[in-house]
Amino acid sequence: MSPSLKTRIFRPKRLRSRAAFGVVLALFLSAPVYLRADPPQPLTLQDAMSLALRYNPGVVASEAQREAAKAGERTAAAYPNPVVEAGAGPSVYRDNRSGVSNNWAVGITQPIDYPALRASRLPVAFGLRET
Repeated sequence: MSPSLKTRIFRPKRLRSRAAFGVVLALFLSAPVYLRADPPQPLTLQDAMSLALRYNPGVVASEAQREAAKAGERTAAAYPNPVVEAGAGPSVYRDNRSGVSNNWAVGITQPIDYPALRASRLPVAFGLRET
């Protein structure tokens, strides 16, 4: 390999100078961002207490349990919803009659909530919030 070809392929000085120029340019462009930033405010005791209560895993878990108990109360107090069913389709007779007929059906079901069951379910659900 001739010396002129070697210098064309590897130009370490030019590469280093371009890298240095890129670093200086990046620092120059990012300097105003750091200079404009507000200095950090001191943390007061009230702020520290609110942060501790907000991010404490025990407090977060307790809040989740309380919300789950409220949801259980709403569920226990709710009456069951009615169910509407509809079906349609062909039917084939099994007793050698010829032909296919179309069948259809519609049904509405309303579950009945037994008073004794409801009376026992509500105090249990409301008692879970107290614990």
